[in-house]
Amino acid sequence: MVAFFLVSIALIVTPGQDTLLTVRNTVIGGRAAGLLTAFGVVIGQLCWTAAVTVGVGALLLAVPAAISVLTLGGAVYLVYLGIQYLREASNDIAPARGAAGDSQSRPKLTFLRQGLMSNLGNPKMLLFFTSLLPSFAVQSPGLPLAGLGTAFSVLTLAWLSCYVAAVALLGSLLARVAVRRAVNLVAGTALLVVGVSIAAAAHR
Repeated sequence: MVAFFLVSIALIVTPGQDTLLTVRNTVIGGRAAGLLTAFGVVIGQLCWTAAVTVGVGALLLAVPAAISVLTLGGAVYLVYLGIQYLREASNDIAPARGAAGDSQSRPKLTFLRQGLMSNLGNPKMLLFFTSLLPSFAVQSPGLPLAGLGTAFSVLTLAWLSCYVAAVALLGSLLARVAVRRAVNLVAGTALLVVGVSIAAAAHR
């Protein structure tokens, strides 16, 4: 259990695409958008937990082509988000947080969906839930896979919520158009690079 929590915390606190997406959406859409993104990430992790519990994870490991398709799908989604954010940065279309236009043009469920899709296509999560999590379950027979996966998801939600709270405290500063435009530019470039890198690695 100690090893499980240490590995889990190390994975969770290491900044990745889910963290970047949560921070970016908090800047653009406020605290609610950030929390919805975090919940989307956690729902994705719970989906991974359920898949591993019923044996889908073992099936994925047995069929390398399935892993490649899943990884490529996640990479394509990241590239899509990256391009979308870069377009917002170049067009400077991000409205002020809390404005009526923001709630109309960007439904709140969009942030939830982005978090979910990002996590389901995250290679780090694929490796953890199909390889590392089952090995911890074998070493801790008193705790089933579902319990370990749920614990990991709760830790993730707590950590991402801390990011959301920290970013939300800077609300007045981040409401500036120039800052929001820079966040879109950085997030879009990062997601684009990560997506292309994942696709290239999966193709080899």
